[in-house]
Amino acid sequence: MILGEEPPFEELAESIDSLEKIWRFADGLSLSTPSSFLLHRQTLGVARSLVALGDAKSKKYGSEWVKRIVSYVQTFESEDLAKVVCAIQSAPERDSGEDSGRMEVEVVSHGSDYVVAQTESNKKARSR
Repeated sequence: MILGEEPPFEELAESIDSLEKIWRFADGLSLSTPSSFLLHRQTLGVARSLVALGDAKSKKYGSEWVKRIVSYVQTFESEDLAKVVCAIQSAPERDSGEDSGRMEVEVVSHGSDYVVAQTESNKKARSR
């Protein structure tokens, strides 16, 4: 993803799905080290991509992802990274409700997997 550009939806959806499976696998290993130690960078990348989409649903979903790593980042990572995590976590509250010109997406649950789908209203708006 280039700064200022929206991430490709197919790649983002595949990344989210794969990361969810990796989290389940890592948690299933019952390691003494928390899964967030292994997966904090990847989780942060997904959360940042979701928040970058700009719509309220994506921001909320991004903040849900980042909740998995908050404790680890605040304890073991730099203050700068902790600030990034805090900003992502509070992104839904900062939503002004204005149309930022970003594409709205819908997060749809399919069993244990999640799919990111472009909403119909944005497909129509972008085709004009």
